[in-house]
Amino acid sequence: MSRGTGNILSSADILLGNVSGSSWQQTSRSGGGGMISSSYSLGGGGGGGGGGGFGGGRGGGASMALVPAGRSSASFSSSSMSFSAGGGGYGGGGGGGGGISGMWTEEKPTMRGLNDRLSTYLARVRALEQANAALQEQINAASGLGGSDADAYDWQPDLDAAREALLKANLERARVEIERDSYALEVEQWRGKLEREMDLRADLEADINALKREMDEANMAKVDLEGQIEGAKSELEFMKQVHEQEVKELRDRIQGAGAVDIQMGQSSSQDLVAALKAIREEYEEIARKNKEDVERQFEKKAETVKQEASQNVEAASVAKSEVKEMKSQVQGLMAELEALKAMQRSLEEQIADAEMNNAQALESKQLILEQLKQEIARMKGEMSSTLKSYNDMMKTKLALEEEISIYNNLLQGEEGRFSSIGN
Repeated sequence: MSRGTGNILSSADILLGNVSGSSWQQTSRSGGGGMISSSYSLGGGGGGGGGGGFGGGRGGGASMALVPAGRSSASFSSSSMSFSAGGGGYGGGGGGGGGISGMWTEEKPTMRGLNDRLSTYLARVRALEQANAALQEQINAASGLGGSDADAYDWQPDLDAAREALLKANLERARVEIERDSYALEVEQWRGKLEREMDLRADLEADINALKREMDEANMAKVDLEGQIEGAKSELEFMKQVHEQEVKELRDRIQGAGAVDIQMGQSSSQDLVAALKAIREEYEEIARKNKEDVERQFEKKAETVKQEASQNVEAASVAKSEVKEMKSQVQGLMAELEALKAMQRSLEEQIADAEMNNAQALESKQLILEQLKQEIARMKGEMSSTLKSYNDMMKTKLALEEEISIYNNLLQGEEGRFSSIGN
């Protein structure tokens, strides 16, 4: 029902019947506060005969008015009911009038009930139309079809911004994770290289330790050879002393032999000198050979010791240079490892900060999304409730229209009855 229907019904004159033959007319008027008044009139004129029936009255007609007893009640009382008829036509005078009066007495409760129902329905129609208008405004405001733009807040930009921020956070997190994986792979490569260098260092240290042991053995051999050389020197010195002692004894013997030779005479002196000379040469040859043998052995052992010592010193020098080089390499690798560890710690801290920031941003965006979802759910609930109320109101409206149609049919039926009575 349109909004203007109540206003039309609230001040309309409803023409229920107009019979031209008998000039019978029923008019219902509805006031603004639910008051309904009905009047009926029967015009004069008509068939001849009989001076009774409907006596002469005012205006040559009959009238009836039904006025409500109060606004708060739906009951009506008959304030006045009078009938008058012009002369002639419905014989029997008073008898005819009494028949009409009895019929109206029977119809009065029915009309009162119909008036009550009509007043109640009109009031309900006006209230429901007002509620319908308010609900329609709420529906328009909720659906964005009506109301002021200031009352409707567009959440779409916030949702788009939240989605974009979430996408950026996910992309940044993916980039940081890729960078972290790249640095982790590089650190793993350097760790493998360091482990290989450490293994090589361990092998070199083992070789150095072996060389050290060999050098210690060479030093011990050198000391042993030096001891042997000292022993050979001591032996040579002892042999020299023995040789000198023997020479001295021979000289003593020669001197003693010379004294004997003096006593023996000059005959054997030449033989004795030759014999002593031969003995002296023999012992000198023996001493020379012993000395050469000792010197040769000493020189041989000294040369061997020198060669071994030189080889050991050269090997030790090479080992020392290699150890020094490996130490420098290990120190460089350790410095690189420390730098990589520091870089890894820095990256891990950056990743942790980025993850924390992303988590906080994601949490705030999730909170905004939850709030938006709650707001949307609330608005959907309100719209659903409003639509349900609107549908209920439309059902009530249709029911009222159906009842009003039934009421109109009833009134038209009553009009037909009164029309037949008038005829």
